[in-house]
Amino acid sequence: SGCQFVTIDQFANESYVENAVKRKGLTDLNLRQQHKGERDIVIAGASIIARNAFLDGMDKLSEHYRFEFPKGAANRVIGIGRDFVRQFGPDELDNVCKSHFKTKQAVLNT
Repeated sequence: SGCQFVTIDQFANESYVENAVKRKGLTDLNLRQQHKGERDIVIAGASIIARNAFLDGMDKLSEHYRFEFPKGAANRVIGIGRDFVRQFGPDELDNVCKSHFKTKQAVLNT
């Protein structure tokens, strides 16, 4: 059972999210992606909750590793990511970053 109808803010190519949903085995999901999804109060509220959870998670990671993690994907993040890898090793990177993003590959390509 559970939720079958999902609406999200369209942040990427539609097929990118659809393929990710399929890889997770969520074939019964009715997914709708829309630009400016935050116009819907439910999506706006979920976005606020998600941002708060993200910031809390970043704080917990910083405390756990005693390492200041920047937010975003700017060039500054790559240098700090390389510092992290030197200190904790490349395997630990998957515990603190989005492993499918280009920034991770830039950090590892030293």
